Amino acid sequence: MRKFRTKAIILLFALSLINTACFETEKSESDNSAIIAALIQANYIEVGGSWQIGYYSGGSDGGVFGTAAITAQSWIEQGMQKLTIVEIDNANRKLYYQASADDSSNPSKYGRIDWTAIHSNSCPSSASRCFEYCQIVYGKNTLAEAKSDPATSNPSAIKTNGCNGFGYNYMIP
Repeated sequence: MRKFRTKAIILLFALSLINTACFETEKSESDNSAIIAALIQANYIEVGGSWQIGYYSGGSDGGVFGTAAITAQSWIEQGMQKLTIVEIDNANRKLYYQASADDSSNPSKYGRIDWTAIHSNSCPSSASRCFEYCQIVYGKNTLAEAKSDPATSNPSAIKTNGCNGFGYNYMIP
């Protein structure tokens, strides 16, 4: 988080210098706010952090099976998949990714992950907070194919069949 904050501060300072020193036209306060919001959004993912991964099966908690580290640039599940995030839509809780070249199932392919808001009610293993996610689109040759895929996840069936006929995975601290 510190690394991101430092980059953001440097970038914002540089933008303010450019804005005041180089441009003769005046920018409105709303223009500046929009630029800052876009920069923050591009380097932020709501579910960023270190997590334990679990899954739901048949309506029940299937247990924890691994760990993950999520940043605005990557979604890495230790010993499993390494995804490079190419686009984040925090408002709709979707991200598009490209799998690593050494991925055993879909090398260099594109896909989409949908997630729920982080919450503190009914979390598995009595965790203080959690979120659920569904890798709904995968194995696409291009980002355009992944983005145009009509597949939808169903967050009202998280524990049963809302993710391609299966329960969602979940993450807890």
